[in-house]
Amino acid sequence: MDFLKNYFSQPLEKYYYINLIPEQKLFFQPDHYYFYLILFLGLGALSAFFYFNFIKNKKENKKFDWQWFRKIILIFFLIIFFISSARWYLIQARWIKKYWIDFSQKNLEQIHSKAIARIMETKSLPENWHDFYDFLKFSQKEIPQNSIIYLVPAQPDFRAWAKYWLYPNLKITDSSKKADYILSFNVELPEQVAGFKRFKEFSAKKIILKKEP
Repeated sequence: MDFLKNYFSQPLEKYYYINLIPEQKLFFQPDHYYFYLILFLGLGALSAFFYFNFIKNKKENKKFDWQWFRKIILIFFLIIFFISSARWYLIQARWIKKYWIDFSQKNLEQIHSKAIARIMETKSLPENWHDFYDFLKFSQKEIPQNSIIYLVPAQPDFRAWAKYWLYPNLKITDSSKKADYILSFNVELPEQVAGFKRFKEFSAKKIILKKEP
């Protein structure tokens, strides 16, 4: 029974599981193979049961009990649903328990910071990336609204997060030439950046550059 114990106790903390239920293997095969096998075998057994009972009732001039048969079909599909969903419901129950412990009695800012830390962990990023959200909030306070900014490093994930958190106060561009400000996060910049000057510093290697007039 070790395989069942391992099957229901896999570490499941990655955030993409919200949109994708990861498969696990049982006896070296994806688990959904067994769900389909149970489904098809069950449907075959029910079809055979229906056929022989229908023929038997016809020979005995008895009326076939369709309501009773529909109840059997419903119970069968409920069992299939439970078997195939049990693992996912256990994952959700573990999430609820963990989130309640981590997020209860915390304000919105603390919840955001904690959530960002978790996302960074799933990306296997070093701990000095965990204050990315705090850096963006700092930048939002220091930079005038409706300014155009360029984010360094220009990685897709960080650009998407920055667009989400800074909207609608600041707009992100894909070119430093179009930007009023550059947000540099954990990047080793040269002393002089052409066309820009140091504006504000959040911490080491986390600075805001402003476009020179």
